[in-house]
Amino acid sequence: MAQQKPLVLCVGDSQTDGTAGSSFVQRLAKANPHLQFRACGVNGMPSESMTKRMPQLLRRYLNPAAVLIMAGSNDCLEQQCWSLSIFYRLGFWITRPATQEVFVENMSRMVDTVQRTCPKAKVVVLTCPPLSEQPHNAAFQRTTEYNAALQQHLRSHHPGAAVADVHTAFVQFLQKHAARSKQLQMPVVRFKRAELCHLAAHCSAAALPAAQELGRDLAPQGPAAADRQRAHQ
Repeated sequence: MAQQKPLVLCVGDSQTDGTAGSSFVQRLAKANPHLQFRACGVNGMPSESMTKRMPQLLRRYLNPAAVLIMAGSNDCLEQQCWSLSIFYRLGFWITRPATQEVFVENMSRMVDTVQRTCPKAKVVVLTCPPLSEQPHNAAFQRTTEYNAALQQHLRSHHPGAAVADVHTAFVQFLQKHAARSKQLQMPVVRFKRAELCHLAAHCSAAALPAAQELGRDLAPQGPAAADRQRAHQ
């Protein structure tokens, strides 16, 4: 009987689910065939709802080898305007505005839940990509501030959790390509949706050094396994 692959549980919103485009989880699964990835993203879900959902997922998927958590985009959108705030409160029954402090608290609670319920599981937190490619845009600045506060909190309170900085990699990608194409300097609404989805998925996949390290840590041991791992690098 073949040995079951280690399970990597991926918790997040549409970027994890792949609703808005190709899922970065699929890319990780392709790059790490020795692992079993389970995408548990929900389109539009803010961090408060993920916090409530996490215990249910850990009861459903027992003893994961690792848990990847990516949130923040919808928290930032909830703070964008009153109409979006109403949407999230009615659609996801959130009880508090998704301020920076509330977001960091929710992410910390999720890490705590995983570490308490599955003490052997590795935890990888992914920062969320910017909601605009314009550095002076309020949505861009909000994601930058939320991610910075999250990383500072994780360093202080959860040093055992790895961080994959998707946001910084995304920004660097935009800066690199903006120098060659003025198209990337246009407002986000000018992009075709499919192009943006592909860009987001590509940057997310390219910005996961912690997840790649995770794949190496969970790789089966032995000469044959080492050969397979080098072949996928």
